[in-house]
Amino acid sequence: MPRSSTATNWSAAAARPGLPQDGLIGFGLLGRYQMVFDEPGGELRLYPSSAPSAFKRECGSEGGALRMERGVMVSEVQIGHGAFRVQWDSGSAQDVLRPSAVAGRIKDADLLRRLTFQRFDVAGQPAGPQTFTLRQFAAPDVDAVLGTGFFSTHVVCLDPSRGRVAFR
Repeated sequence: MPRSSTATNWSAAAARPGLPQDGLIGFGLLGRYQMVFDEPGGELRLYPSSAPSAFKRECGSEGGALRMERGVMVSEVQIGHGAFRVQWDSGSAQDVLRPSAVAGRIKDADLLRRLTFQRFDVAGQPAGPQTFTLRQFAAPDVDAVLGTGFFSTHVVCLDPSRGRVAFR
């Protein structure tokens, strides 16, 4: 039986009320690939998980640790005040940090709305300075979410099947 493909004009589809716009291409599919989010270049590139050298070619390194935890991609980052656990979420509108993650580490953190870390090392790669909005959020058991702010300024390579992340 021949396979068929369907293309959707998203700008026209967005005008129709009731059409879901989140999760149309879900992690059940994307999680099987090496993903390259090139938001500055306006592209999402997918490579088979077995493709050799995709990370090195696309992001300049073989990457660091990425774990799947309760359905989300998580990495550890180092800042000047210790380590944080961050979720990678290209769909998040902001880079957010839980206020409780910095309480006791940074003076008067409870009074801040935004916080910039000069040192921010992700998967062994320096990425600072990195600014976060401080607020509570629903993501499970992480300190921060790297969202649009990070993805819009970096090319991000994610390979959940091999547990790797890199960026440039």
